Amino acid sequence: MSRERPRVLLIDDDRDEVQLLSSRLTNAGYDVVVAATLKAAIAHPRVHVDTSGDPVKLKAEAGLDLPDVDLPVTEFPGPVMYFGGVGAAVYDDAGGFDVAADPRREGGVFNPGTC
Repeated sequence: MSRERPRVLLIDDDRDEVQLLSSRLTNAGYDVVVAATLKAAIAHPRVHVDTSGDPVKLKAEAGLDLPDVDLPVTEFPGPVMYFGGVGAAVYDDAGGFDVAADPRREGGVFNPGTC
């Protein structure tokens, strides 16, 4: 298996900034995944290398462009709880809080700045 490029998740809703940063990161040797919002980033399909048995297996949610690997692959048809749950909050002075919860789990978010 060849060594993959390091991957970076870029979250921004400004298309010009995304294009500029994505280009620079790609030229610096990174594989760039882009999401316009925190919610979209958390919902993005996930992959996991399962080392709990022999052979090692690759498990992935549908929607990923997986590289050719010499591992058995299990692809789930959509988001599943197996890939964990994430909650996140980002703050900036201009927009306040942006909050998101993982669609793979039950739960939600409350943003007091929007009440």
